[in-house]
Amino acid sequence: MTRLMMLRELIIAASFFAASFFAASPATATPFIIVQSTTSIQNSGLYEHLLPLFEAEQDIKVRIVAVGTGQALRNAEKCDADMVIVHSTIDEGYLETGLGMGATLNFAVQSDTYTLSDRATWLTFRNKANHEILFEGDPALFNQYGIVIVSKDHCPTVKDALSRRFAKWLLSDKGQAAITAFQHKNRPLFFPNASPAH
Repeated sequence: MTRLMMLRELIIAASFFAASFFAASPATATPFIIVQSTTSIQNSGLYEHLLPLFEAEQDIKVRIVAVGTGQALRNAEKCDADMVIVHSTIDEGYLETGLGMGATLNFAVQSDTYTLSDRATWLTFRNKANHEILFEGDPALFNQYGIVIVSKDHCPTVKDALSRRFAKWLLSDKGQAAITAFQHKNRPLFFPNASPAH
């Protein structure tokens, strides 16, 4: 057997070994969680700002499903979520109509009427026409967002450990700083207020 033939056989053997090795290696997909969220956060662009930071650091993908608060809670009830990020569930009946803040603002501008809007939606909304802010800053207008991890007792397949990592990151100094840094024309859209205990 000539040296050239031996070398060729070695290359074929090495190639076969490599192919066998890769075929035997299990495919490792990046883990992910599903977050049911209000449309106002999604439409503001906050997730586009936050998620690349979190995903690069934690190697966990976050899939956002943006719907109204009522729908997000119903989806979570049906175990279609690992986590929920929504407004307070108290006095949220107007959200049951299915109209998000953007649709409500469009209607107000077209009909030249008043509307109630969250800060992020108002600042990023382009079709303001002659509408201006009449009142803001009153404690009665406080619009808190909350994080809820779906119960593993209710939904056994929920990825609660991964969800807790995302929640912990959002409430950490790093996550809170990232939320603060998200602005529109040098104006903050959200004011993080996580307790130092987190």
